[in-house]
Parts: sequence; C-alpha cells; structure tokens
Amino acid sequence: MKSVAVAVLCFHLVLAASTSSGDDSMKADFDACMQETGATYEEGRAWADGADASENLKCQMKCVMLKAKKMTEDGHLVLEPMLESAPQEMHEVIRQCVQIDQGGDLCDLGYRHQKCIREKAPEAYAEMVKKNFGAIN
Repeated sequence: MKSVAVAVLCFHLVLAASTSSGDDSMKADFDACMQETGATYEEGRAWADGADASENLKCQMKCVMLKAKKMTEDGHLVLEPMLESAPQEMHEVIRQCVQIDQGGDLCDLGYRHQKCIREKAPEAYAEMVKKNFGAIN
C-alpha cells in the first residue's frame, strides 16, 4: 500500500482546492512531502485515531502547508487560502485555530494547527479523513 499520511489527507479536504487538477497537484505535493519527511500511512492512521504525531508526521503537515501556501516560511499561518477551499461549516474552527501562537519550529506549528482542528471538531475531522482517504491513495 502506498504511504500517504492520513492527517495530511484531512489537510487536503479542509484546506486545499477541490478541483481535479488541484487534486493532482496536491497528490504530487503529498508524494514529495512523504519522500522528504519519511512519514508513513501507519503514523497517519494512528494520528487519525487520536494518537500523537511522530516528528516525521509533524513535518509532513508543515511540508504540505508550505506547498499549499497555508503557512509562510517565517512561521505564520495564512487564513484566506484556508477559508477559500474549506467547507463553510469548518470556517469558524479554522479561524479559531489560526489564532494559535505562531512562529518557531514550522513542523510544530503545522502540527499544533492540525491538532487544534482535530480537538475542536473531532468527528468532522475523523470523518473527512476516513471518507476521503481513497481520493488521494
């Protein structure tokens, strides 16, 4: 089975564009980030089930956020691109989770942002991950 981090797939669903060409681009970004970080499907699956994230998975989250322009290299989360493609029902959660302390280690920032979303909307987060896993795999 091809390794694709489940948590990053949620990122695709919550924060990425919904066009098929966007899907192809996001899949390429996922693949490149998997190569770069060494994150695995198993780590992502454990994260989706409520476990903490490994350092590899945290850096996977950062990598995809940077490629999708949802985070800057200087450690700032970018709200507008997140809202542009997120389902309306997730907008308030995303707004709240952009208010976390920013800067510092980018892997940790990406992780803390995703953890915030998972904590504030656990059912929606898990449902999106599980429902859409096949879209990228």
